[in-house]
Amino acid sequence: MWSHRSSSSPSLVDCGDYVVVTNARKIRATGNKEKQIVYRHHTMYPGGLKEKSYRDLMAQRPEEVRVLSICDL
Repeated sequence: MWSHRSSSSPSLVDCGDYVVVTNARKIRATGNKEKQIVYRHHTMYPGGLKEKSYRDLMAQRPEEVRVLSICDL
């Protein structure tokens, strides 16, 4: 997405590109991905690995699913 730029570097967070998503609730995952995708983050405490499934996150905060998927690119 951004690797075509001469200033592309993972350490440069804001290079001026942006993504606009409307109707985030209408976007669907195909196949078994809806069951298999798990979003993880760690709280930096011992045993602090938190997991949320795609289905749960889509039910609660569909815009967050899109932000996480774009950040993982």
